Amino acid sequence: MKKFYILTIIFIFCIQFINSQTIVSTSPENRNAVVEELTGIHCWACPDGHRILNDAKALYPNRIFVIKSHSGGFAWDCTTTGGYNFNTQWNNGEYETLMQNGGAYPAASVNRQTFSGLPHYVSGGTALSRGGWTAAIEDVISQSGYVNVAVSAQIIDSNMEILVEAYYTGDSPSSSNYLHVAILQDETHGPQFSASLNPDYVVSYDLNSTYAHATQSEELEYRHMDRLVDLINGFDGEEITSTSSGTFISRSYTYALPEMFNDVPVDINEMKVVAFIAESDQNIINGSGTKATTEASDILVSSIILDNPVVIGVSDMSVNLTNNGNNDATNFNISYQIDGGELITEVYEETINSGQGALYTFNTQPDFSSLSGDFDITISVEMDGDSNTENDTLTQSFSIYSYCEPSMDCSFGDGFQLVQIGDINNASECEGYGNFMSLSTDLELGSTNDLNITTGYGDQVLRVWIDYNDDSYFSTDEIVIDNLVIAQGSAAGTYNVTIPLFIDENAQTGQHIMRLKTNWQSAVSDDPCETSTYGETEDYMVNIVESLNITELDHSLINLYPNPSKGLFNVKIFGEALNFEISNILGQKVMSGVFEVGNNEINITNQENGIYIMKLKAPNGQTRNYKLIKK
Repeated sequence: MKKFYILTIIFIFCIQFINSQTIVSTSPENRNAVVEELTGIHCWACPDGHRILNDAKALYPNRIFVIKSHSGGFAWDCTTTGGYNFNTQWNNGEYETLMQNGGAYPAASVNRQTFSGLPHYVSGGTALSRGGWTAAIEDVISQSGYVNVAVSAQIIDSNMEILVEAYYTGDSPSSSNYLHVAILQDETHGPQFSASLNPDYVVSYDLNSTYAHATQSEELEYRHMDRLVDLINGFDGEEITSTSSGTFISRSYTYALPEMFNDVPVDINEMKVVAFIAESDQNIINGSGTKATTEASDILVSSIILDNPVVIGVSDMSVNLTNNGNNDATNFNISYQIDGGELITEVYEETINSGQGALYTFNTQPDFSSLSGDFDITISVEMDGDSNTENDTLTQSFSIYSYCEPSMDCSFGDGFQLVQIGDINNASECEGYGNFMSLSTDLELGSTNDLNITTGYGDQVLRVWIDYNDDSYFSTDEIVIDNLVIAQGSAAGTYNVTIPLFIDENAQTGQHIMRLKTNWQSAVSDDPCETSTYGETEDYMVNIVESLNITELDHSLINLYPNPSKGLFNVKIFGEALNFEISNILGQKVMSGVFEVGNNEINITNQENGIYIMKLKAPNGQTRNYKLIKK
């Protein structure tokens, strides 16, 4: 992330000019307490430390500023879903060194100084056990300080504008002092050991199955507050070389907020700043903190959601909107314009809460049919009282899709040496891209067909599309074989595989392009035009027909129920026994056998949720396919 700042040091000789300053006091004041706590998700006693600091802040409002460093082995993510990596580059060494290896967690340094008679973990170190925190805080805030510190912060768009001011009411004993600025985030809800030691921060007492240690450590959902996410000036701070009485210091920063800190989303409504001045890397003289504010009303266009390239007749346009204001946003205009043409305006009638986003899909979609090549789309919003109109417009460039022929390197044997399905039986060399649309076969609605593939190299990942809507674009809903791995773990050789290719009984009949595409050791992209280093693309034609004049099994002889189910299906057979085979949507066989006349049961409870194809076959060759839905 980018951080910019402007430094101004002004020597004040005139009390009238001093009084013109806006946020820092110029009168002598007592010190504030800056408490830097080593804490962590996996720390048994840390919630009790949080409670102690909460109690102290309640006793001394606006006098105590807490920075919680989730450090070392206690900070790691303990869920199956991720989202709670609270480490920063400052949390694994610097704070431990600062506190001279506190020895146990939680540990806290109060203004980075030692206190006589209080329980420091190490002689000469600043780290205190929690039994001494309150006394140390009270000691600090009872003392006068020679420098006052004030800070303000406002979030505009995705930038935090920070102003730090300091005024020396007395001389510092040190010729150099150091300014530190910490970025914090509140209200990150996630796991915490022994959470009930601080009931005010418990979000829920219900055990969360995604928390890896929920049952044995009372790991509950917890409000993580004052969490350190970054240090603008680094751990050493910025040197101040004018430290005599009457010196005024002003520093302005623009801090670019990312979308995430590690895997934790940034919440612009919960950002805070703590600034403090220390005599060295120890002995904090004074500090202050503030919560970052957002503008009263500020709606902006975050991004345009549209296929690129745009597929005519397929691609719909949406936009991501963000409310950066303090007020909820509703009933504002949203418009789009293509290459400076007609302005299409609609009204957003829902409500976007402060700090939240929303996806909006235009009711009147753009007409791309007359476009070709590249073009620009401009999205704009207009809301009464918007305090920041500079972010109301967003322009992005797009292009119109034309039929693509992605060619890859197949010189080592990657791709296809044989493709056979129905009447198509094509032995081919390495083409990179092969246009075999002169070859075609009929495939029946509701049928399962054997697709035979031969490749000359292992670890080939195969994806197959059928362009059912005939727009010359292969979309994800037209995938009929999805990233099947052929000869996993193998190198050069000859590998043959037979894959079931299912034609849905509701598929569009007629001639359609069938695209086969491979990639080596990686999934084939959702983008059918994307090229990879190794692989091959081949295009064929298939003709989807209602019937191939092969008599199907009489549907009345089979009773399947319930469907969908959680994995148990009942199949009642009338007349004669039938062979069956069940495959997943990737074409992998999961079960086969014989259904006897009468009641039979299918049990696929151990399989993933999804769609399965059951193929029934009678002794006389008649077949029928059923789609099983496990949910």
